[in-house]
Amino acid sequence: MRRLALLSLALFGAVSLYAQSAAGDLQLQQVVIVSRHGVRSPTDTRPPLAQVAADPWPSWPVGPGELTPRGQQLATIMGGYYRDAFAQAGLLTASGCPRANDIYLWSDVEQRTRLSAQAMLDGMYPGCGVKLHMKPDPEKDDPIFHPTTTGVCKVDGPTARNAIFGRIGGDFAAVMKAHAEQFAKLQAVLKCCAPTLCAANSSSCTLQQVPATITPEGRLRGPIPIASSTTEIFLLEYGNDLPADQVAWGRIDEPTLLYLSELHDLHVDIAERTQYPAQRAGSNLLDQVLNTLRGKISGKAAPRAKAPANTNAVLYLGHDTNIANLGGMLNADWMVEGYQANATPPGGALAFELFRGKPKTANAGKHFVRLFYYAQSPGQLREAVRLDASHPPSRAEIAIPGCAVPAAKAGTGMACPWPVFERLAAAAIDRECVGNGSAAPPKRIESMR
Repeated sequence: MRRLALLSLALFGAVSLYAQSAAGDLQLQQVVIVSRHGVRSPTDTRPPLAQVAADPWPSWPVGPGELTPRGQQLATIMGGYYRDAFAQAGLLTASGCPRANDIYLWSDVEQRTRLSAQAMLDGMYPGCGVKLHMKPDPEKDDPIFHPTTTGVCKVDGPTARNAIFGRIGGDFAAVMKAHAEQFAKLQAVLKCCAPTLCAANSSSCTLQQVPATITPEGRLRGPIPIASSTTEIFLLEYGNDLPADQVAWGRIDEPTLLYLSELHDLHVDIAERTQYPAQRAGSNLLDQVLNTLRGKISGKAAPRAKAPANTNAVLYLGHDTNIANLGGMLNADWMVEGYQANATPPGGALAFELFRGKPKTANAGKHFVRLFYYAQSPGQLREAVRLDASHPPSRAEIAIPGCAVPAAKAGTGMACPWPVFERLAAAAIDRECVGNGSAAPPKRIESMR
């Protein structure tokens, strides 16, 4: 399931982060960051976690699916890094409180996103009391992040089913076989499964033997989503600095965590990056990103854009699924330290960076977009490492498919000429899934089956 054209890892500190661009022909004008929330506790799941593991799961200091104190600390650290990095690039001030046009942050309404957003702002501008923006009613999902549960558009189950099966060979057999070793290793860790998960004629089964299906609504059920949720929980346990004997019951180390996390990213790749479901779930957010960039270029408020047109740094604080949707829509791949391809770890972010050609250069006045992925490594999460030039997060530049030839002609490396990027992004958006929505959604439960 992994695309072959993965990008090499690029690590830069705040001091050297934009040295090449600042000294070259392009000057950073704006950054639009789509970030995942920080480390949270496990969510309520269906089936319950107790049914997929023989041993009791560790207890957490917060309610299901909520940001932990460690997650809040890590988000603050990441915010501080962004401030330093983008100040060095000339986008933000290096000290003091923000100017009127420096920062705008729009968050989803859930506790883990709201607290992550505020922690990030506090890390960027400590003591300044900068506030996030969000929908006024926290009891209802935000259609920017959840268009398919808020009445903007729906997912057609048969179409999603066909799109998914068209990527994996018509059924689950080949995928399960390709990842048999990881499933066997995870089975040894979990000691799965409760009889209720097994086939109707079986009183016992392993994780690999749990029936794999796609629901009428187009969602995966069975061993792949179960493996996805449980391996993600192991990363959360590790990132929350739980004692070693409570991280997967002491049965894995960091290299094994990386190995098993391929099952989490497998599920995300199939369920969230496949083009049809990605477009239905991600178009409203990509429309926000595109209009935010348009507003900066034109200097005028673009339709539907939340941030004022002249804002230098715009952040959208959402979920891993949102980032995966955008990656699938743009056919964009990344690789960062400590993770599998296209991973979306806690606090990780997809950044759209808008540049303009400097005066008296070949591209004077022209705009370009560079795409990056930022993430704290598993070790940085676990140790709550302070991020700076000597200890930066991972940062990988992403080649935007469809931009290679125009960028080469412009002599701008992987920076995509704005007209090309605008056309590609606009073409990826399903206009039926752009809007404000109306329906109040039911309580969402992370489903593994």
